[in-house]
Amino acid sequence: MSHNIPQTDSTTPPPERPLKFQPYLGQGDDENSLKGTVWKYPLAAGGLGATVFVLGSGLRAMWGGNSTQSNKFMRARVTFQGLTVAAICAGVAYFTMSTDHDGPQKNHKLE
Repeated sequence: MSHNIPQTDSTTPPPERPLKFQPYLGQGDDENSLKGTVWKYPLAAGGLGATVFVLGSGLRAMWGGNSTQSNKFMRARVTFQGLTVAAICAGVAYFTMSTDHDGPQKNHKLE
């Protein structure tokens, strides 16, 4: 039984290995960290916290059998989710249009 092992010379590059997923853990105070993101978008972070709190309270009321209170919490959750999405959209629009960046793209006529 012969094994066909390919012969390689020193000029052959090594085989490529698949890339490993290495998540950014967000350590430090830069804008990519959790702390930096919360500092940059405080309304979105507050909306997220309020949504999670109201959702938890609504689920606790549902499991406790209080359907009226659970329904009120779930309606409040939808409201907070809408406000959070609006805050995210407003933050994106603000930081896109701010003077820290190049500003909005100017319309140029194609020649």
